[in-house]
Amino acid sequence: MKRLEFHISYKCPNNCSFCSEGDQLKKFKGTFVSKEAILKHLGRFAHHGFNHLTLTGGEPTLHPDFLEIIRFASLSGYKTYVSSNGGLFARKSFCLKALPYLDEVSFSLHGDSARLHDSLTNNPGSFLRLRKAFANIKEGKKKVFVFVNIVATLKNLPYLKNIIDFAADSVSAKQVLISAVAPEGAGKDNFLRLTIPLREMAKHLSLLVDTAYRRKMRIRFFGVPMCSLGKFFGFSNDAYWSSRTTIELWRNLGHEFLKVTKSYKPVRNRIKVRKCLRCAVRNICGGVFREYVVKFGTEEIHPF
Repeated sequence: MKRLEFHISYKCPNNCSFCSEGDQLKKFKGTFVSKEAILKHLGRFAHHGFNHLTLTGGEPTLHPDFLEIIRFASLSGYKTYVSSNGGLFARKSFCLKALPYLDEVSFSLHGDSARLHDSLTNNPGSFLRLRKAFANIKEGKKKVFVFVNIVATLKNLPYLKNIIDFAADSVSAKQVLISAVAPEGAGKDNFLRLTIPLREMAKHLSLLVDTAYRRKMRIRFFGVPMCSLGKFFGFSNDAYWSSRTTIELWRNLGHEFLKVTKSYKPVRNRIKVRKCLRCAVRNICGGVFREYVVKFGTEEIHPF
């Protein structure tokens, strides 16, 4: 285990209909983990051989010490990965200062237009901020590896191909992750309204994979059982998932602290139903969301 995931910010201008961190953002609204605590943990984990750092939130670039944090991480030997909704990358001066210390950036992109994207983030202007961030990333002298994470919902399902094309054209993205709605936070509250049935998602797989390959992008699928991907099961993110340690703010009995959690499998509220016991890929696949089984049953699960 050499991967560290650190939730450093609990502030975000978006209010995404599917935000898996919604409960945490409400609980610690506007909070930033202190710079001192972050640097202390980064130093300690680097000493123990950790060499890949994911900074997330909330929106991590809003942390007032973000530039100092990524500089320290880079000098400590970490490969730095930032998950962002655009954030302060939309400011050219900030972006150019940050890029030398970054290796990978994952942008949350849920539409190919302001109308669609902003309707899912519930934040007018969020798409424009992303476009500015994309332009600044492309202008930077250091070329970072850009991912896009698209949460696939019933609302943007007809436009997923267009969103992939938009990511390729606007920021030269090298990888796209198509994520199912996770039943956590706002995603749990809106699960039935937003979730694409597995049989319906299966109809779009060929087009999405072909589009990504045509644009020279890797494509992965998160939260979809491997059997539901059919012949595209090799594009499941489960097959590429790596063990990690996650650090995040926690509260218990009125006491606030940084909780450290080790994850060895991509389970995250996913379960294996009885059918899965005879599946050839049961030890790789993370299974199906428990909430999906409750709402939709298991008829769509067809083990290999």
